[in-house]
This record gives sequence, C-alpha cells and structure tokens, in this order.
Amino acid sequence: MDEILEARKLKKLSLMEMADIFQVSYGKLHGWQSGKCTFNEREMKKIAEFCNIPIERLQQMKEEYEKKRNEEAAKRKLGRSNLKKKFG
Repeated sequence: MDEILEARKLKKLSLMEMADIFQVSYGKLHGWQSGKCTFNEREMKKIAEFCNIPIERLQQMKEEYEKKRNEEAAKRKLGRSNLKKKFG
C-alpha cells in the first residue's frame, strides 16, 4: 500500500493531517499504509479521489490484504490443530 504513503508524502501531510482528512484514526491510516488493515468502499472512494489512485488498484490492494490475512488465519488454525493432536 505504498501508493497511499507516497501520496501522503507528495502532499506533504503528516499521518494525523491525512487521518483527519479521511476522518479515520491515526492507527487506521497507518494500517492502510503498512498493509496491516484495509478500507471499506466509502473509504476506498475517498482514497482514490484524494490520492489519485485508481479504484481498481485499491481493490487489488484490498484483495491482496484479505488473501494474506486468510492465509495467516489458516496457518494459525493448522498450528492449533497440530497442538491438539500432539497434546490432546
């Protein structure tokens, strides 16, 4: 989600300033930039317009995030399953 970070830096905005523009928390904006959380449809439209990022790219970023999150959840579930088998 480097495009969001690049847009923020290009506009010379702090995280707090950009978070205020999008009416989200500092943490949520930081999560968008770092790829640790994603955005809803309303937020996606605002990001696309303000940051000049195509909706298609934001949708792709969102799908990549959700795929990664699902893979991590599956690994955790498998790990718990293996522990149950090992320790009962």
